[in-house]
Amino acid sequence: MIVNDVIYFFGCDMGGWHNTSQQKGDALAVCKWDGTQLEHVDATAAITFFPVISDQSLSQHLNAAKSDDAQIIVGIDAALSWPAKFTQLITEAHSFTHDFDFELTDSVNNPYLYRETERFIKRHVQTGMKERPLTAVGDKFGNNSSKAQALGAWFLQQLPDVYRPPFDVWDRENAKIAQHTLIEVYPAASMKSAKFKRLHWPSESQSMDNAGKSDIADAKRCAMTAFVYAASVGKLKCEKCPNILTPDDADELIRKSALNTEGWIFAPKCK
Repeated sequence: MIVNDVIYFFGCDMGGWHNTSQQKGDALAVCKWDGTQLEHVDATAAITFFPVISDQSLSQHLNAAKSDDAQIIVGIDAALSWPAKFTQLITEAHSFTHDFDFELTDSVNNPYLYRETERFIKRHVQTGMKERPLTAVGDKFGNNSSKAQALGAWFLQQLPDVYRPPFDVWDRENAKIAQHTLIEVYPAASMKSAKFKRLHWPSESQSMDNAGKSDIADAKRCAMTAFVYAASVGKLKCEKCPNILTPDDADELIRKSALNTEGWIFAPKCK
């Protein structure tokens, strides 16, 4: 049973793979719930998330949170898995045995390009006619996503008990009691929520809506989405926070067929 109400929120905005000497493309933001309010910890640009070395800000803050015996929630902005059909395609590519069995319509319906969770985001969050979520297969975003998946493996080494919904079975009670959690988030989707846009990074007068378009701004939105997740699953109380979309909001067919292999984007509800 968790007895420590302190929760650290790590927001990781992912860049692509690059040489460790180039120190660009990534951003980290960390804040902390002290049991009653949210506190600023750090916002650091140009963190090379992988390989992670001991003198980097991410390792330092994670070790500090572990030393506090605090709860930890990590929000990563990148796809943490691939479309199930795409995975099947590349597995069978060498044998030329894969059968294409879908009709070409709108790109978001292409099972090789998009995951079920991205189609869900399109239907319920990014509903504009021309809006499309990023796809790790069809966009440059795949570079960032492969690196994020490597980072996820590093977090699992550091936090062997980390709860990774929905790769670990999604259950609201498990989410509430988990000491360590890692979720996929998407700042562009979070920013569709009016309540989310009004939230403020601790110690700053700027709201999420006015934080800008920098990597650091998106890292803060990742951490803040993790904060909203914590409030939604009952880890803390936040009257100003929107509720978050979870696999409970998906239909049963999607939950059974794809989410445990494709993952889920945790985004605030728009209303």
